[in-house]
Amino acid sequence: MRKLQPVPYCPICFEELEPRLLLSVPATFDPSGMGGGGWFGPTSINPYNHNEIWMPTDMGELFHSTDGGATWTFSTTIGEGYCSPVQFTGSPSVMWAIDADGGGHPSKSTDGGNTWGDASTWSSSLGRANFLFTDPNRTSSFIVCSTITNSGTDNRVYLSKDGGATWGSPIYVANPGTNSSGTALELVVSGLFKDGNNVWIPTSQGILYSSNNGGSFGMLAVPWNSSTEAASSVAISKSGDTIRFVATTVDPAALTLSNYFEWSSSAKNVYLSDFTVSTNSQGRGRILRTA
Repeated sequence: MRKLQPVPYCPICFEELEPRLLLSVPATFDPSGMGGGGWFGPTSINPYNHNEIWMPTDMGELFHSTDGGATWTFSTTIGEGYCSPVQFTGSPSVMWAIDADGGGHPSKSTDGGNTWGDASTWSSSLGRANFLFTDPNRTSSFIVCSTITNSGTDNRVYLSKDGGATWGSPIYVANPGTNSSGTALELVVSGLFKDGNNVWIPTSQGILYSSNNGGSFGMLAVPWNSSTEAASSVAISKSGDTIRFVATTVDPAALTLSNYFEWSSSAKNVYLSDFTVSTNSQGRGRILRTA
């Protein structure tokens, strides 16, 4: 007969657990700010009131905050184009933006952004508006507006010297073409800078420059190879007699029509280049950072 072995004494202990949350589907949702899919375009901060922020989206809404971003509303009178930021002028009441509704056209507000309306002087024959910039110094009435097509041809740059009252003929026409997949490319315009009679308009094909107050334009020499790199963004500042450009470049084939996710995934380099105003001369420039 097998002999039974005694079982060692094993006391049972109970330990209180810390409070825990059980996951379940909530019955209701509360709004906690902007969002809900898509992505947001370039942010604009009102130079007259730094607590006021404007932010376009790819869904057409133009979000607006008056308390530094703590709370947001959105405009119902403009379907803002998400590639171009809201622009300000010498008057706190007058603002400009691109309205993506109806094919794309400049839109103007005369009451500080409370309401927006189509620029009556812009004709559909000028093209489908894509980028718009005012003079960031807010000392002139210069406005630059570019247009695009679905074919990658006849991309135009217009300059208004009278606050959008007239536009005239394009100062530059580009034909960026298509990439290897046959997708249309676009001309990117990334700003406007005016200093006296000097005017700079950065584009993806180079920097347009005028020394006669916008009477005529030519292309400045740039430090990158335009056949393998294109400027997707150019920042301009001034110190003394020097105008400084900082440009980010991408693969030209990435500048597909309205597909801005391609830009960041095709980044190339960051360049710095200086322009001397007194001699109207452009420096050679150099690479600040390689992607």
